[in-house]
Amino acid sequence: MRIMIIDSCVFTLLGACCFFEKYPSVTTEHATALEAGLPLVTDFRPDIVLVNLTHYCRRGGEFPQLVDFFKACGNAQVYIYVDAPYPTAGEPITLTGRVSLMNKQCLLPLLHQIGETCRPPALLKRTGKGFLYSRQELAVIALWMAQQTNHDIARQLGICGRTVYVHKRQAIRKLTVRNRLEFCFLYHVLKYVIYPPFFFPEHNAAPAGLQHAL
Repeated sequence: MRIMIIDSCVFTLLGACCFFEKYPSVTTEHATALEAGLPLVTDFRPDIVLVNLTHYCRRGGEFPQLVDFFKACGNAQVYIYVDAPYPTAGEPITLTGRVSLMNKQCLLPLLHQIGETCRPPALLKRTGKGFLYSRQELAVIALWMAQQTNHDIARQLGICGRTVYVHKRQAIRKLTVRNRLEFCFLYHVLKYVIYPPFFFPEHNAAPAGLQHAL
């Protein structure tokens, strides 16, 4: 098994690499930044990627390198973690069939799971198709993050305002965060995972009217 670890904290890198030294079937590679890790991911072709994306959550904005990174990961199981007290779930939350999200406190238990099984551990909250959010939830989230009102979202999607409100509540609950502020913090990275080409591979584009929100 090949495991790639990307984290700006050298202590985390050293600890994770040392942890896997006792498992002969595990080979590790590491980098202190996403830019440095991108070519390594392409050459190393890991089975599992552990990546700290807190930096991008804090900055916000557009990050083409994240698109390149997730594409380069191919079929690897990717675990994103952040230096924050949320998500509050005690296990990784499945965003798509191959990408999960967790806070950094879940990293050590995850390392033990990987070491014990030598395969990606069972994922939390897997839906029927392996996605955390439904298509309508994604549409509401995209317009919500574009700062549109409930009335405007309902009008564009042809649903009632109550449904918009319920989808917002569900979006927060499923990500195990407490409020919109925490959701927005994670959304800076989340949007590169849950939206096309990863969620709508057959169209390779978001639904009409949602491109501006990505």
